[in-house]
Amino acid sequence: MLFTNPQIIQSIDDITIGGIEVSGTEIDYLSYKAKVFKRILKMVVNNVVQSKGQGNSQEAAINETSELVFSFLHITDKLYPQTEEEIVEEILKSAEYKKWETEVYYNFLNIHKGVITTSTPVAAGGEKLELKDSYSLAEQHDLNDLIQALSSTYNL
Repeated sequence: MLFTNPQIIQSIDDITIGGIEVSGTEIDYLSYKAKVFKRILKMVVNNVVQSKGQGNSQEAAINETSELVFSFLHITDKLYPQTEEEIVEEILKSAEYKKWETEVYYNFLNIHKGVITTSTPVAAGGEKLELKDSYSLAEQHDLNDLIQALSSTYNL
């Protein structure tokens, strides 16, 4: 089931960034973050594979993907990644991702008013009607869509 809690997923950009699959009916914040990391890693790996499919070496594909990330996201202390995981770490360091993550964190906390922890699971379902048609597209997003969504949420 796609994670669609309307108190967390509040826009199309949220679906693009955090539209994860959950196996149960509830999820806690740390599990959600881990699944978002895996989702972003999958997008990065797919981008590297596509670049390699165009004749680039592994190193060139990683460099091309890194440059794509660096050209759109505000990242200080760029480390020039050597692996797909390091590219994801760079994305997670970006100002755009940090802003989105902070909003999601507070959305989780707001569900549990009076509770100072995010370890309490929240309901995974309950989608908003206007977003319902977009959920089927969540798995079709790629790294370009992710970067665009992060930039969009950052500039609000």
